[in-house]
Amino acid sequence: MEERLAKYPFLPEAQEYVREAGFDINSLIEKPAYSSERQYAVKRIKNAINNNHQPKTTENHIELLSYPISRLIVSCINDHYLTNKIALHESKKFHKRLKTENNETIKQIAQALNIKTQQLQNKKKYKIHFTDYLKQTQKINEKKWKLINQQIKKGNVTLNKKDFTRLLQESIRTKILKELPLNVPEKICQNLKKQTKEIEKNLQKKKNQITINKNLPIKEKNYPPCIQNLITRTKKGENLSHTDRFTLVSFLINIGMTPKEVLNVFKTSPDYDEERTRYQVQHIAGREKTKEYTPPSCKTMKTYNICPEPKGMCEKVSHPLGYYRWKTKTNKQKNND
Repeated sequence: MEERLAKYPFLPEAQEYVREAGFDINSLIEKPAYSSERQYAVKRIKNAINNNHQPKTTENHIELLSYPISRLIVSCINDHYLTNKIALHESKKFHKRLKTENNETIKQIAQALNIKTQQLQNKKKYKIHFTDYLKQTQKINEKKWKLINQQIKKGNVTLNKKDFTRLLQESIRTKILKELPLNVPEKICQNLKKQTKEIEKNLQKKKNQITINKNLPIKEKNYPPCIQNLITRTKKGENLSHTDRFTLVSFLINIGMTPKEVLNVFKTSPDYDEERTRYQVQHIAGREKTKEYTPPSCKTMKTYNICPEPKGMCEKVSHPLGYYRWKTKTNKQKNND
């Protein structure tokens, strides 16, 4: 049982197992006996930041216990970019494991994720009600996942094992995102200061790779298609989702806009609330010692269905700020020729 829970530590029964086994959270983050678990927790977060593969350790207890420790570290740092990174990376890792599982295990995990499914007699395909299908796939941007491209019979969508496990991956990613950040007591964050500092250093190094020279003029023609699309929707008076707004605000702040200038972008929104919007913008921009947030990566934006069909330069960059930096440099060179 421990081996299965170590492979899928996000399951409620894994959390229950840890509690019933008597593992005290203070012991996990303080005692030398659990130093390997803490080191592995840091390693799994670093791998998420840098998109590195992390093979499962042969020691089940390290794999199992490092997961809650990593959640504590990520929650203490409380960085939107990091949270999205860890959710996407962990869900992909679990998806890879799911693809090799037998049908019974897959069905059990689906049930644990509150996904109702039925297996067809040949046990190679799964039926899921179209309402559940829509709920689980709304953030998957690929055309093949649109409901119109699925065969529906008696209200059910039929999926093969490959597609059903991909759907489970999205459900896992959403679950991780909803649960983070945890409400962690300050004392625990202080005890994890060594680990959080190490992660913050690695995170900042990653962010530095996509930083923008804010002294350059801001030109809308250099915006990537995803940002241009959000700007257009805002100007039309469309309501943007929380993730849409975060992406737009963090992008504009990172290229050098002031909070006041960003506020002007949202004034045409039908639900515009100046006080509320100002608070959100200032929070994302960073006040006092709070660091400004970075917009999601292109991979994350595809998952959130923010990215339009990628083509041209979009297929070669991994971040909207990378696109903006490239576009700014290219246009500057053209003007100098």
